[in-house]
Amino acid sequence: MSSLPRSIPRNKEIRWLCGAQFSSLTATYALYLASIALVEDMTHSSTQMGVVLFFSTLPGLLFGLVAGTVVDRRERGGEDDEQLLEIETQRLKEAQAKAVMRYEELKDQQLRISQLTE
Repeated sequence: MSSLPRSIPRNKEIRWLCGAQFSSLTATYALYLASIALVEDMTHSSTQMGVVLFFSTLPGLLFGLVAGTVVDRRERGGEDDEQLLEIETQRLKEAQAKAVMRYEELKDQQLRISQLTE
């Protein structure tokens, strides 16, 4: 039992997965913040900000519930888990790249909007 906590940080795939997850979530929450700030700046409406928050959170909630059920019913162990970890790591890296690109697009849009209003 004492070797388990030491082996996880040494596992390269787990480190990549954790790093990708951290980066992805950082970008996701930066996008949430940027979209909320943009809606507040454009509408000055708390209701509209609440709508943005609700619809931003809804997909994660729905997919999380379904994914949790699927994962709980799946058998564990074997070579498939290693392959799945590699696939998920790659998907997280791609999601991170897409999130960064989307953040840059939103930042550019906000800059253009602020230039138009000046």
